Amino acid sequence: MTYQLLQRLIYILSAATLLLLGCESALASPFAFFTPAEKLGLTGLEPYQVIEVVFQGVPRQRKLSVNACGYAAVTNSAAWPLTYSSTITVGGTTTAVGVLPVGQISCKNGQLQGTPPAVLFRSGESPTVYVANQVPYSSVTVAYHDLSLRKQLKANACGVVYVSVAGYPQTQTVSFFNAAGVSLFYGSGLGGARVPAPLCNNGVLYVPPQFPGYPNFNAGPVEFQ
Repeated sequence: MTYQLLQRLIYILSAATLLLLGCESALASPFAFFTPAEKLGLTGLEPYQVIEVVFQGVPRQRKLSVNACGYAAVTNSAAWPLTYSSTITVGGTTTAVGVLPVGQISCKNGQLQGTPPAVLFRSGESPTVYVANQVPYSSVTVAYHDLSLRKQLKANACGVVYVSVAGYPQTQTVSFFNAAGVSLFYGSGLGGARVPAPLCNNGVLYVPPQFPGYPNFNAGPVEFQ
């Protein structure tokens, strides 16, 4: 017997203690809950609604190739945004981009043009950061401390969506937005109590008594703990 089937039988056999919600009866406001599988769930959405979840301030790392002239350039991009207020760590040195010394170098036919003012410096025209004095054709690791990680998710037939929070720090901040960019829910901290996830079966939501707010869901939202 699969885990999903066993879970369904438990809910059905406990029907006397379950609250049945038709998905057409939307909850008063979306609210969040945590499951034992280290997932963060959000209720109160439309069936199959597409939303965006944003994890703020997620530490991330990337490797950059060093060119023939012995430097790597850290540039601004949609996937790896870099501004003057960004904080990065390279080679054990953590710094804000805006306080780095300014300089300009280029690489022509394997020859370095210009003199780096320091191992880490930035250009004067954009927040591009140069990592100089490296071994040609090696690599450097750049750690970002304040990026946002965005994911698009789709709710199930009962208007519930899940996102894994495994591996994130307990102080993590998470926000949910609809397709128009309007905030649906915001919370900080992943240390809340874990409860069994509600079961969605044929568009009907079966909710166990341990669920936050049972049996009065209109008392939500349940804030992160």
